[in-house]
Amino acid sequence: AAIPNGLTVEYMPWSFGLFKNPPRLVDGELEVPSGPGLGLELDEGRIARHRI
Repeated sequence: AAIPNGLTVEYMPWSFGLFKNPPRLVDGELEVPSGPGLGLELDEGRIARHRI
């Protein structure tokens, strides 16, 4: 929303399960979050399962 020339974004569906509130795609574009920052919160439980 703040970068007028930011036309592309990396979309990795496998990573969405790592977030409590994954980013939403609407009409092929990432939805701008209503809260501060990126609006993402990691799901620590799911991340813990992938630790080595």
